[in-house]
Amino acid sequence: MKTNLSLDIEPSKVMNELQIYFSLLDNESAHLESLFENFPFQTILDYYHKVGKHFVREEILNKLLQIEEKVNHRLAGDKSFYSFLLQQFLVMLLDKHKGIYDYHTYTGTRIISELVIPDDLEFIEYLEVQILHLAAILSDIIRFECHTLIGADKRFQRNLSSNHHLKRIIFHVLRAMKVYSPFSYTLQLPKNLDETLKILQTELDSNETLSKKLADMLLKVSEDILEQLPESSLKALNLAILPVYTIHDEYMFIRCLQSLETIFSIVVKGFQTCLSQIKIQKFKESITIMETLKAILDCGPALFRVVMMMEKDNFAAFRIYTEGASAIQSKQYKLIEILAAEPLEERLNSPAFNSVPSIKKDYLKGNISNFQTYMRDYLTDESVCKQPIFEEWIKCMKRFEETFISWNNMHFKMAVKMIGNEQGTGYTLGPSYLEKYASRKLFPFLHENELT
Repeated sequence: MKTNLSLDIEPSKVMNELQIYFSLLDNESAHLESLFENFPFQTILDYYHKVGKHFVREEILNKLLQIEEKVNHRLAGDKSFYSFLLQQFLVMLLDKHKGIYDYHTYTGTRIISELVIPDDLEFIEYLEVQILHLAAILSDIIRFECHTLIGADKRFQRNLSSNHHLKRIIFHVLRAMKVYSPFSYTLQLPKNLDETLKILQTELDSNETLSKKLADMLLKVSEDILEQLPESSLKALNLAILPVYTIHDEYMFIRCLQSLETIFSIVVKGFQTCLSQIKIQKFKESITIMETLKAILDCGPALFRVVMMMEKDNFAAFRIYTEGASAIQSKQYKLIEILAAEPLEERLNSPAFNSVPSIKKDYLKGNISNFQTYMRDYLTDESVCKQPIFEEWIKCMKRFEETFISWNNMHFKMAVKMIGNEQGTGYTLGPSYLEKYASRKLFPFLHENELT
């Protein structure tokens, strides 16, 4: 699937291809595989990129709605990867039209996380897969900004920043990629990455476009990373990018949100694995995992630097069309919190958990265990709590907690810079709401007997 970088796509072409596909759906003898193979993914993607999801023509949305109804009927009961990918892509295309638009349909997290990773992976295997996905997401930012700089990509040209600014984005993305890569044993960073960074540094202060040599090197870095993805993951990554408008920075913003969600999912998997280990008093194994999670969160500044490259006015220009989609709806982030400890009633009934009703419902039904539940007995059982390995486990949890609080405070400061005191797009009070919870203890039960 090759992206149309010239934007020579007209609504009539879109409608024509949708009508042809709609006719195919009426053919009951057509194999289910053909429903995926013949869907005009690239034409639709090109059109949405040309106008922005918020501005898609009504007739195109109505035809997609008719197609979705038939696709869901034809694919009912089919659990294949490609069936689910097609159905989820249609959800993303129609979310605003159907009034189901939220953070997850905006960022495509269902496609790039839940869809492409088996549930039965061990933590180390899961970490490998997700670090590769993270590197691929960052590589796509490099590819996008590089193509923009050399004039090869005409998409998302509104409010385009200076060449100098775009080069600095690429620089910070490359640095972030280097920071996270050591957490994978299989990810192969391009051999010329350090040389590419050095040459980029020499061109950073210039507002000229990239030299041909540097552009070729950057695109090779991106290509080398993306080629390591399985075909299914690459398809998912290419589809999970539907900005609401044509502001240039929104593309990078969505990819950064996807990166953050990838990191949150690693923490969730790590927490779940630790819970299964401490249940049988395997504290040494849990320490190893928790230290890894802390180290991953310690890399947060590298990713936040990329996000902070987005100019405030540019963010404001597309943010007005993202009402209803907010990071407060992140299921992965709420899972981190609820796996850590039992939330206070005030917190459980706050916008934070009301915005993730499925997580809240599972917790109230007793379907989600947490560290507090398992640790409560250990903390009062001297045969356990006096063990040196258990004491080290407690220290390890507190070290992670400190890093998590630092992460929250970075997020708060970034929000203040970008939106000031404006209301959040998730119908919260924005930064003032974030500030209230930024320094909250993740494992409050570990501090109950501490002097205040």
